[in-house]
Amino acid sequence: MTSRPKTVVKKVKFDWRKYFNFQGAVAVVVTLSALVGSVLSVNAYFVKDREFKVYVEAIDKKFSVIDKRIAQGDTNLLIHQTEQSQSYVQEKIWKVQDRVEQKPSDTAAKQQLRELETEKQKLDMRIMDLKEGKK
Repeated sequence: MTSRPKTVVKKVKFDWRKYFNFQGAVAVVVTLSALVGSVLSVNAYFVKDREFKVYVEAIDKKFSVIDKRIAQGDTNLLIHQTEQSQSYVQEKIWKVQDRVEQKPSDTAAKQQLRELETEKQKLDMRIMDLKEGKK
């Protein structure tokens, strides 16, 4: 019998301390922590940015509602002022008509009456336009 040569397996001693030390492990942990912290802070920034945009949109909507109310109030005020002017012109028309009835030959009063009637017609048109929503 021939004997086989025995294979000798050498144990290689792997000294892990040579490649990994405590300072290196701490450096890896610190680096990973910094990386995770950076990612979380960027995410938080974008979340705050989105929340701010939503907040600004909500404020814009509120301002648009307020602007519409102010515009409606301005229109109502214009209508009221025009109606006041119309009533003032109507009173003047009545006074001038009384003058014309007393003196039918008074041409100045007739001319003033025509002017006041055209002014009243303009005011009527203005009121109708304002009530329809035209400015």
